Amino acid sequence: MIGSPPAGKQPVPVEVQESPGLSRVVSAGSGAVGEVLLAVSFIPFLVYFMLTWKDHAHSATVQLFPKEHRLTAFRTVEESQP
Repeated sequence: MIGSPPAGKQPVPVEVQESPGLSRVVSAGSGAVGEVLLAVSFIPFLVYFMLTWKDHAHSATVQLFPKEHRLTAFRTVEESQP
């Protein structure tokens, strides 16, 4: 909280100015454009790791089941893959 100025002193007026031209346009549109670029650049990494970790994901999924049901789980997961 800002208190009132001491007796006899007048507050100093402050004027805020926007940045000129191109830098203002870039900063105003960078939020939406940046989010889109981030989302689009994330897709290749996601696809790469999904393809390279396919066997690991399959193995980890089968390990979630008790030993007596793992063979059935292995066959079921194997059949569901294209």
